[in-house]
Amino acid sequence: MQKTILIFPATTIEAQRFASLRRRAGWRVVGAASVPPDGARAVYDEWLSIPFVHDDGFAAALSEAIATFNVQAIYSSHEVVSEHLRRALPTLAPDVALETKQSHDGDLVLDRLLAEAYAAYVELVAHTDARLKISADIHRAVLGRAVEMRGESGLKKLSAIMAVMADCPKGDIIEIGTFAGRSAFVLGWSARRYGVGPTLCIDPWNTQDALQADTSSVLQDVTRSLDFEAVRQEFLANLVPIFFETLNYRQERADIVSGEYGPEYTVGPTEFGTTCFAGKVAFLHVDGNHDHAAATLDLAAWAPKVAHRGIVVVDDYEWSFGTGPKRAADELLQRGGEFETIGLVDGALFLRRVGDAR
Repeated sequence: MQKTILIFPATTIEAQRFASLRRRAGWRVVGAASVPPDGARAVYDEWLSIPFVHDDGFAAALSEAIATFNVQAIYSSHEVVSEHLRRALPTLAPDVALETKQSHDGDLVLDRLLAEAYAAYVELVAHTDARLKISADIHRAVLGRAVEMRGESGLKKLSAIMAVMADCPKGDIIEIGTFAGRSAFVLGWSARRYGVGPTLCIDPWNTQDALQADTSSVLQDVTRSLDFEAVRQEFLANLVPIFFETLNYRQERADIVSGEYGPEYTVGPTEFGTTCFAGKVAFLHVDGNHDHAAATLDLAAWAPKVAHRGIVVVDDYEWSFGTGPKRAADELLQRGGEFETIGLVDGALFLRRVGDAR
């Protein structure tokens, strides 16, 4: 039997986003509001108008709606309404569950994961100047925002990026493979926080360059199904409100951008404005195509540009779908002792340059 949830008030952005998720999960979603629906009506299976919570007729109207639509749960993102419902429902409709943004089980899980990630961060910065360490509140604010963006980077890896950025030389931050911007957000925020330098996100955002031949057909099918222009737009929506001139992007292959990159390299104007780069890499995050040949090409193009004591992070060094990044990173480590291993975090290999950039 299909479950029904009533969303009230149903006109807010949070309500409409929640409604879309529940409809995709197979629920019948009934929208209710005390004001005209305007464009919100299209999001819901059913719609009704009910009085404001402070009106005399609210309780009777809500009871009628619950009975008419056989409602099992009510969602409210409005603080006043949700608090009123929390008090009223045990008497009015004791079998109906109340869901609010604050009461999602996922938030409790996130609290625990963020606490674990901060503990890992504290351990990593144990010998760092105390003035450079960030508080638990700042850590939570940044990573809480990051996980709202699509991506695969885990909280401990993102925490490690924040930690090592505090002990990074001045220069440019280069990310190869940005997708929707989760790790780019943390890189850009950390680099700005510590005054390291601007961030350049490099991603072709197309199927041809993203498709990986050395992995399973399942992953290949997923890659083919992606709308990469929509992902690029998602990246812009995530980061344009946060960065201007301190972060920018190139929609191009990383090896091509490497051939253009150098002192006073300039990108723009774009949605992020115009950014001038130093031409010296302080932090390199490699998370592009994971085929061995592609990962090797990315490292060959960019690792020589990393400054002394600069950081290289090879994502998915440990990866369920293949060994391309691992083989490419191992080959880099075997060449002349230019890099030393810092550690492995959430499957990502962190390296530091001990030799000079070429």
